[in-house]
Parts: sequence; C-alpha cells; structure tokens
Amino acid sequence: MTSKMFSWSSNDFVRSATTSVFVALVATVYGLTSQGDFDLFTADWGGVFKLVVNSTFITFFARMSEKFVTDSNGKVLGMIG
Repeated sequence: MTSKMFSWSSNDFVRSATTSVFVALVATVYGLTSQGDFDLFTADWGGVFKLVVNSTFITFFARMSEKFVTDSNGKVLGMIG
C-alpha cells in the first residue's frame, strides 16, 4: 500500500514510528556516551531524556512530512527527483 501525494497511508505511520524508535535507541546511547563515560548511575538522565524526546519527535514528523509531499514514485511535489 503506497500513499499518494498530500495523503498518508497506515504504512507511512508505521514506518515513521519504527524509524523514531530506532532513533530513540541511538539517541539514548549517544546521550550516555557523549558524557565521557557509560556510567548509568551518574548520567544526566534529564538531559538524555530531552535529547531522546526531541530527536524522536523531529524524526517522526520529518518522515511524515516527507511522505506527505512525495508521490508514489518518490518525487517531491510530483516533479523533483
């Protein structure tokens, strides 16, 4: 099932949500390792949580927006690509 331009299919939602989950996992690992160590007890969990929420939100809505303006052939606005 492919979506047409200016519409979404349920497949678009599932793929966007799945991609967002993978980004959340990567962002969690990045947030923990970017502090210099991988100590789970002294990590700034508030900062890691903000990073995960922001990156997941941006990924989900960016992918949904991209699917909204592309046609079934992958061309942006039916012309570009």
